Amino acid sequence: MDMDGSNEMRLGAVEWFSTAQVRAAALSRMVAMLRMIVTERRVPSMSWIRSVQQSMLEIARGLEEGPPPHPEAPTDRPQFQALMRRCCEELEEGQGLCG
Repeated sequence: MDMDGSNEMRLGAVEWFSTAQVRAAALSRMVAMLRMIVTERRVPSMSWIRSVQQSMLEIARGLEEGPPPHPEAPTDRPQFQALMRRCCEELEEGQGLCG
């Protein structure tokens, strides 16, 4: 692979990881909002709950569909794996809170 192609792949991996971090933060905010609603014993509408569930699933799908990490990408694999693990845990919690 030429230098330009390698740099392009690394840049793509870094950009994707940044996007993944933004999506993970959005998922965290949604789950925090659900926790607050449950704690306050509010009863949101069924359409609102379904909307939140759909949004969480779309975020998770976007994270799963990201490009495969390039072996030379400057993203930290343990950091990426921790991010994905946290997202899976939060998605599971969020789904439980919607129930």
